[in-house]
Amino acid sequence: MTSDTERHSRDNKDSNQSSSEEENEVPIKYKKVKFRIPDSPPLLSHKTNREDYANREDSIKRKTSFTDNFPIVKRKQMSAIQDYRNIQRLEEPSNNFSNKKTRHTDMGDTSRHESDDTDKESEQIHLSSASTLTMSSDSATSFSTHFMNTVLKNQAAMNYVIKTLLESFKNISEYKHVNVEEESIFLNKLPCSTINDLEEIELEIARDKNKFDELIAVLYLTGREQVQKTVYAILKKLLMNQVTVKFSGQGRKSKLPFNELTVNKAVICATRKRHKNATDTEIKKAVGLYLAQAKARMNLHRINDEV
Repeated sequence: MTSDTERHSRDNKDSNQSSSEEENEVPIKYKKVKFRIPDSPPLLSHKTNREDYANREDSIKRKTSFTDNFPIVKRKQMSAIQDYRNIQRLEEPSNNFSNKKTRHTDMGDTSRHESDDTDKESEQIHLSSASTLTMSSDSATSFSTHFMNTVLKNQAAMNYVIKTLLESFKNISEYKHVNVEEESIFLNKLPCSTINDLEEIELEIARDKNKFDELIAVLYLTGREQVQKTVYAILKKLLMNQVTVKFSGQGRKSKLPFNELTVNKAVICATRKRHKNATDTEIKKAVGLYLAQAKARMNLHRINDEV
């Protein structure tokens, strides 16, 4: 009996313990986790903290100033190196650029790449300067060619002016013996308005050689720049249209032959004095054209007078 009672009591205790343990157990998600707070470092004195802060600020300033000025220093160094290499290339243009690449092993891969980049930039600068020199040489050549052409044109113009002046001086010296009084004789009779006036001049110049030269001098003063214009001006001064219409160059169409007159010789001589290279054929052709156009000029003057 006693054993049963003890066994029963023991079972009750075990059940009570198991129930109490079950009651005390908490689910995992509701368990409290304890964190260990690290020990704080020992407090330093106020003086020590202030010195450390000052040292730390100084080191930060030094690092900042160095990092801020580093790009400027680097650019200055690279620009100096680049200028030196450009000078060397200009002095020795035949050298190969690849032989001048810097090989600094201490600087590492970064410095090697930077040196290669600077070499490429300097090569581009040299090539651009060479192309600029080529363009400048081409422009200088074209400018010199244009300048020489301008000089030659001006020289030709000056030679023409000098030649014209010499011819004028020569003609003046040849006809300086002509007096105003003698010249006025022809000026009063020219242009011939009738056939009788023309016959009087023919007799005077055929009889006296000086009169012939005087007539040439008077006709010479009416010269122009071209042969045909000179002939037209001389004949206009010599004859009026009502007299010119009665003549032709060879005497065709029942007209009087102008080439048989002494006045015709004076016209040729005066024209040749003005134009040294003028030929007889050119002068005679201009005379024939002027005589053939006499009727048309008369009609034109008549129309203008009526208007």
